[in-house]
Amino acid sequence: MAPRRRGYRPPAVASVDAGGGGSAHAGEAAGRAAASRLKSSLRVRELKLDQADPRVTDAQAEKSLLYGALAGPDKVAFTGFYVPDTPEGAAAVPQVLHGLFLFGGGVCGHPGFVHGGALAAALDESFGVGYYVLAHLPLGFGQRRGFTANLTVDYRAPVPSGTAARVQVELAGPVDGRKVYLKASMVGLDTGTLHAEASALFVLERESD
Repeated sequence: MAPRRRGYRPPAVASVDAGGGGSAHAGEAAGRAAASRLKSSLRVRELKLDQADPRVTDAQAEKSLLYGALAGPDKVAFTGFYVPDTPEGAAAVPQVLHGLFLFGGGVCGHPGFVHGGALAAALDESFGVGYYVLAHLPLGFGQRRGFTANLTVDYRAPVPSGTAARVQVELAGPVDGRKVYLKASMVGLDTGTLHAEASALFVLERESD
């Protein structure tokens, strides 16, 4: 039997209580509320896991950094990836990808502020899905994987714990052979504060002989 697949969700949605005492149930409610605010501000639809990369299963996701080690009460509550909701629906080739993350008090560096490594992990995950949705699928790269070859992050403003942040990913230029260049920004969903800007280079693995 094929492994069951679902939307991009961690095994246990994290709480975003800045004080560190929240529950998974509260985190789920906060995640749903943040997703509702995102959809009300942008005309988007949620991207399901099997629409992005059908090779990723629940079991694999639960062993990953964001959906495993960093997922849990008061850590990173990942609430989904979204693409523009056009009249063509799923048949349209998206030009932009949005990721939505809630950062709790358990991933801080300075007290009350999210560690830059957690922000970089969220950006890299968004780049990975953006690479697949914006380039890999439209260009028909098939079963070959793309890997992060370079990730550059410019931090613009500290992220307070409890923040819901939107990551926007776009292609940064034409695809150059096996090289795909992307750019992203991370802004506060409710404040509009620019927290980080980033760029990434993804390289497609060579075809097997």
